[in-house]
Amino acid sequence: TQASSLGSVLYNFLGYLPAPFLYGLITELTDSTYNRIGMIVLMYWSFLAVGFWGIGMIFQLKKMKERLLRKQKREQLKKEKLLMGVGLGTDVTRSRKNTRSTA
Repeated sequence: TQASSLGSVLYNFLGYLPAPFLYGLITELTDSTYNRIGMIVLMYWSFLAVGFWGIGMIFQLKKMKERLLRKQKREQLKKEKLLMGVGLGTDVTRSRKNTRSTA
C-alpha cells in the first residue's frame, strides 16, 4: 500500500541518511586526519536518544503525579461538601419530596 511504502521511504530517509552526513560534517569541522571523532559521535549517538527518553519519562511522571494530587484534592473537596450537607444531600431531599407528592 501507499502508506507502507511512504513509511518505509521516510524510515530509510530519516534513519540511514543522517549517518554519513554527520560523519562527513564532523570530520570536516574538526579537521581530523584519523576520522575518529566522527565515528565516535555516530557510535554514541544512541545514548543521546536514551538520555532524552529518560528526561521525557521524568517529565511525564511529574505530570502524572500532579494529576493524581489534583484528583485526590477534588475528591476530598467532594467529601467535605457532602459532610457539610452541600451537594448530593440537597438533591436527595428534593427527590424524597417528589416521591411523596406522587404517592
